[in-house]
Amino acid sequence: MGPDLVLTRGSDGAPAVAEVEHLYRDASRDAPLCEPAEVAGVFAALYGVLLPRPDLLTTSVRAGGRLVGFAYGHPWHWPEQSDPWGRQLRTRLDAAADLLEGSFAVCLLVVDPSRRRQGLGGALLDTLLAETRERAWLVTR
Repeated sequence: MGPDLVLTRGSDGAPAVAEVEHLYRDASRDAPLCEPAEVAGVFAALYGVLLPRPDLLTTSVRAGGRLVGFAYGHPWHWPEQSDPWGRQLRTRLDAAADLLEGSFAVCLLVVDPSRRRQGLGGALLDTLLAETRERAWLVTR
C-alpha cells in the first residue's frame, strides 16, 4: 500500500510554512543542489505568500507526523506575475508566453532525502496533475 497523500485546496489543512522550509532545507543541502539554508527560507516565504490563494493546490505526505513529501502549484496568470523573474520569463518566451496562460504551475516538489527513490515524488506530482486536469509545467528559478 502506498503513502497516504493529503490534497488540499487553499490554506485549510495545508502544511505550515515552517514545515516546508525545514523539508526543503534538508532536501537541498546535499548534492546535486548544495544550496545554503537561506534558499529554503526564500522558497518557504514564497509558499507563504501564495498560501491564501483559494486555487492553490498542495499535496503532502507525512511519516511519524513529520512532513516527508510536498508539492504545490496554482493556475498561472500573467497579470499576477509582476516580480522581476516573471517579467524576465515573459520577455524570454516572447509569443510562446501565451501558452502558459491558464496552465498549472507546479512551484515546488520536494521529498525528504531518506524517502527518495520510492516513487513518492511521482505520486505527489500525479496527485496534483490529476486534480488540475490542465496543462502543467514546473517552475524553475
